[in-house]
Amino acid sequence: MSKLRIALAEDDEFALASRKRDLAELGDQIEVLFTAESKKDFFKQYENYKGCLDALILDIEMDSKHAGLEIATELKIPVFFTSDHNGENLRAIEDLKDDIPVVETLCKPFSEAKFKKFVVKFVEEILTKRIAESKIPLKVEGRYEHFSSHDIVYICTADKGEGAESNNKIVYFTNHKPIILCDFAFKDIAKWNLLSNPFKQIHKSYFVNVENILSHDGKTVEVEFYNTNSEKERKKLPISENYRNNIHK
Repeated sequence: MSKLRIALAEDDEFALASRKRDLAELGDQIEVLFTAESKKDFFKQYENYKGCLDALILDIEMDSKHAGLEIATELKIPVFFTSDHNGENLRAIEDLKDDIPVVETLCKPFSEAKFKKFVVKFVEEILTKRIAESKIPLKVEGRYEHFSSHDIVYICTADKGEGAESNNKIVYFTNHKPIILCDFAFKDIAKWNLLSNPFKQIHKSYFVNVENILSHDGKTVEVEFYNTNSEKERKKLPISENYRNNIHK
């Protein structure tokens, strides 16, 4: 299973260095994409990693009293808070659980052993939910079939040349012939409620699963999928200028 991609934010440089060392010891489970010492620094770096993060480990009080809460509220991905003031933030943390599937907290001070123990629990909870939620029900020829999100390569608007009306979509897979979704809107992807949504829009007519991108050059992404003859095929999909920030360079 691929590593969980995490961002770490902590305003105390010594604590930040300690957390990085602790997480490095869990390297078979976690990859730290970037670290930050403030909310401002976090969002500046996040511009280079949009769509790539699976989870957050955040101090709550950094350059503002609720910086960590504000980051989590905007990104809405699994979060592990470390803070001196969990008690006074308890209501806000509880409210986040309505929108974020995994929210954990650990009150400072704590030992390195306790931090690592809680992080392992956090990772396991995320992976458990990811496995449970990775099966997507898609309506095929009048009945629902369940597909793994990891097996979907990309989804595109079907045109009349492919035997379908433009409000239909074609789904391409790593291990299955393409299927047509009738009357399916791209906004319906959000209804799949995936823990970490890997589907990113790259063009008005294309959503791609970033897990299945072979390569990209800023203008196209290369993918491999099964075609209608059940043969593997490679193709370059266009990235329009409006969506280039959705693909990490």
